[in-house]
Amino acid sequence: MARQQVTVSTHIIKVVLRAGENAGIDPLVALQAIHLRPEILDDSSARVSIDLEIALWDFLVSRTGDPFFGLNAGEGLTPGEFDVMDYAIRSSKNMQQALENAARYNRLLHDEAILELVVGETTATMQHYFRSDPRGANWQAADFTLASILSIGRAITGQEWQVYKVCFQHAEPEDITVYKQFFSCPLEFLCDKNAIEFSKQLLQAPIPNSDPALNLVLRRHADDMLKNLPKAEDIVQRVREQLAKSLRGGNPGIEAIAETLNITTRTLQRQLKENGTSHKALLDDMRKELASHYLQNKNLGVSEVAYLLGFSEPSVFHRAFKRWFDITPGEFRIEQL
Repeated sequence: MARQQVTVSTHIIKVVLRAGENAGIDPLVALQAIHLRPEILDDSSARVSIDLEIALWDFLVSRTGDPFFGLNAGEGLTPGEFDVMDYAIRSSKNMQQALENAARYNRLLHDEAILELVVGETTATMQHYFRSDPRGANWQAADFTLASILSIGRAITGQEWQVYKVCFQHAEPEDITVYKQFFSCPLEFLCDKNAIEFSKQLLQAPIPNSDPALNLVLRRHADDMLKNLPKAEDIVQRVREQLAKSLRGGNPGIEAIAETLNITTRTLQRQLKENGTSHKALLDDMRKELASHYLQNKNLGVSEVAYLLGFSEPSVFHRAFKRWFDITPGEFRIEQL
């Protein structure tokens, strides 16, 4: 799904506005700045473009002068701000059920964002990424999400979490003191996914205020809400999803994508053409997006970036990059760093 077509729940907008208000910014001023009518917030089922969410984060960062506004907003999250999903999390029996509920019902808040709980032998990881855009959430939203996971986990279990590692998709800020103070663990930047890794034992941490009967009712209600959401599974989105996965180590060729979608290559070509695009165009756009993202990581050589994007030779990547940006990868890196 193209980013401009992605929608988010107005519950997200209200949470961000509340964080801005706590920082001294009038919500009406913030709404006026992003050209959003206040009355739309009265509709609990309303959704708005992700572009408006990003514009709101940007405005509040600029107006408050706080480059870590998203992180601080996540730290200050209060119960109930995400409506039925929030209560389904907080009434769970233990942390594992809470995180599974978060993963299942995040679609109520966001078209693109995926929350995924991955359980290993000794650790568990809560991952956050976009289903068809490998760049993931913008800087402030990513920080907010990771901080929210930790804040809610600490609040509902009453325990201090032992966090092993936190990964961010965005570039490393010049000063990461605030991150170190909040997460108190090793930090990695420009990762494939936003993620927070912690002890597997925390999954069994009981939630003192759990309510199994209420949780069942809430999950039934949330499931009904999921069914009523508009479907967003057109062929272009599905191809972008598969390309996003394949560029992390698979085969992004059209034959492989068609096989994954269980259709013939010719049918896939025809359906994409009917939607005004092609496999080549979608792959090219995704590589362009990721190229600028990867080159911000000073630890990745240009040849490594070429490999990550599935190019056969660095020279092929070099020519493609010059076509995209009218400068070389090296010149681009100098400008960014």
